[in-house]
Amino acid sequence: MALAKETDEEKPKKLSQKELNDIIDLHEQFLQGTQGGERAKLGMMDLSYLDLSGRDMKRADMVGTLLCHC
Repeated sequence: MALAKETDEEKPKKLSQKELNDIIDLHEQFLQGTQGGERAKLGMMDLSYLDLSGRDMKRADMVGTLLCHC
């Protein structure tokens, strides 16, 4: 049985540390109930090697997220 090749659409999107920080800043505002806050939607994204230390990720959507060496 041959395995299907992974297409660009199937690959998780790789975020930069700045992009992730911006998303988490809004997510932390969401958790505090601050206007303008937004729940982090990080499903099917590649966060490998990015720094999540000290950040509050509860209630974030992270289904299928790659977290290698975070």
